Amino acid sequence: MDGLLHPQTVSLVGLAVHIVLAVFKLIAGTLSSSIGLISDGMDTAMDGFSSILVFIGLRLKKEQYINVILVLLMLGVGAGAGYEAIHRILVPEALGVDLLTFSAAIVSGLVCLILGWYQQYVAARSKQLPLLSQAVDSRNHAIVAAGVTVGLVAALLRFPLLDSLVGLAIAGLILKSGIELAIETVRALRGEEIDFSRYELAFVEEYNRFQEQQLADWLLSVVAEEGSIHLSKLLARSREMLAVENVPVLREMGWGKTLTGIEKRVGSVMETLVAQSLVVSHGKKLEITEKGISTLEGNI
Repeated sequence: MDGLLHPQTVSLVGLAVHIVLAVFKLIAGTLSSSIGLISDGMDTAMDGFSSILVFIGLRLKKEQYINVILVLLMLGVGAGAGYEAIHRILVPEALGVDLLTFSAAIVSGLVCLILGWYQQYVAARSKQLPLLSQAVDSRNHAIVAAGVTVGLVAALLRFPLLDSLVGLAIAGLILKSGIELAIETVRALRGEEIDFSRYELAFVEEYNRFQEQQLADWLLSVVAEEGSIHLSKLLARSREMLAVENVPVLREMGWGKTLTGIEKRVGSVMETLVAQSLVVSHGKKLEITEKGISTLEGNI
C-alpha cells in the first residue's frame, strides 16, 4: 500500500496510462476526423510527458518548478485545442463514426476518471501540487470524453457542428483549469500554504468526519464513565486504546502511521466537545454535562 500511494509511483502509473490512451484516442480520432477526440488525444500525449516531469521533479525535490511547467503546458494545449476547434467551425469537415471511436471515448473517460481519483487522493495525502495538477487534468479528460461522445452522437444525427463546439468547450475547460492551477502555483511560490483539504475526495472527507465522530463519542463515554477525569489520564487511555503495534493485521496494514499525533487529535476533539457544552473543563479536569449525557444516550 505504501508503494502504491507513493507520489513517484502515481507519476509512473500516470505515464503508462497516458501513453496507452493517447495512442488509442489519436488513432480513433484520425480515423473518424473527430477534432474533439484528436484534441483530447494530443492533451493525453502531453500528459504522458508531464508524468515524466513530475517523476523527475519529485526525485529532485523541485516540485514547484515542475508544476509551473505543467501549468504552462496545460495552457498551451488549451490554446491549441481552441484554435483547432475554431478552424473546424470555419472549415467544416465530415466526421466518420464507428465502434472504435465510441470505444475510445467511453474507455478513456472511465480510465481517466479512476486515474484522477487515484491522483487526487495521493495528492491530498502527500500535499504534492504537481500531482494535484495531473488529477485536475485527468478529471477534465473524463468530462471531455463525455463531451466527445455527445459530439459523435451528433455526427450520427447529421449535426457535425456540435463536435466542433465540443472541441471549443474542451479548450475552455483546459484553459480554466490551467488558470486555476496557475493561481495555486503562484501562491505556492510565494511561500503560502496550499489548503489541500479542499481537494479531498468526497468519500474520504465523509470517512474522516465519521472517524472524528466516533472518537468524540468514545471520549465522551470515557468522561461519563469516570465522572471526572484528568486530561493526562484521558490521553493515556487514548494511546492504550488506539495502539496497534500488538495487532499484527492492523500493524502490517500501516494503521499505526495514521494514528500519529493522537494527543493533538484528542485535544482538538475535546475542545469541540467543550465548545458544544457537552463537557466542562476545570483546568485539566474534565466532566460531562447534562447535555453531554443526553447526547451520549441519543447516540447509543
